[in-house]
Amino acid sequence: MAANSIYAPPELAALLALIAFESGEFKYARNHFPGRPGQGTRNMQMPNFNLAYALSLDAVKVEATKIAAGREADALSDAEKDQILDLVVGDELGWGSAAWFYNTQCGDDVHKAVQAGGKTGWESYLGCVGVSSSAERDAYWERATAAFGL
Repeated sequence: MAANSIYAPPELAALLALIAFESGEFKYARNHFPGRPGQGTRNMQMPNFNLAYALSLDAVKVEATKIAAGREADALSDAEKDQILDLVVGDELGWGSAAWFYNTQCGDDVHKAVQAGGKTGWESYLGCVGVSSSAERDAYWERATAAFGL
C-alpha cells in the first residue's frame, strides 16, 4: 500500500477488508463465482479496470496495449480479457490493484470519508467500488478495523 501512498489506518483497514472478502480470504485472484472472464486481481476488479490498471503500469503497459489494440475492455474477447488479467494477477501486481482502484476511481469525498474512519467511510468506499454493505462484508471490515486498533 505504501507504493500507492496509502498510509492512514482507516484506509488500510478498508482496502484490506475488501481484498480479504473479495479474494475468499486471500485464496483467489480470479473470479470463480460466477466465473466472469477477465475479472480478478485481489480485489476482483472487472475487466475494464484491469485493462486500465495494466495500461498504467510500466511493467505490462506495452503488452496490454498490444492485446487491447485501441479497444475498450467491453470490445475484447473473453480470451483477451483473460490475457489482460494474466498480466496483472500475479503477486507482484495483483496486490496493488485495490490501492490503484482507490486512488484512481474513488473521489476525494470518498478518501476523506474513509480517512475519517467509521462505517460511513466504509460504506462510501463500497459505493465507489460498486457494491453494498452486507453483514458478511462488514464483518471483514470490523475485523480489519479491530486489527488496526480503530
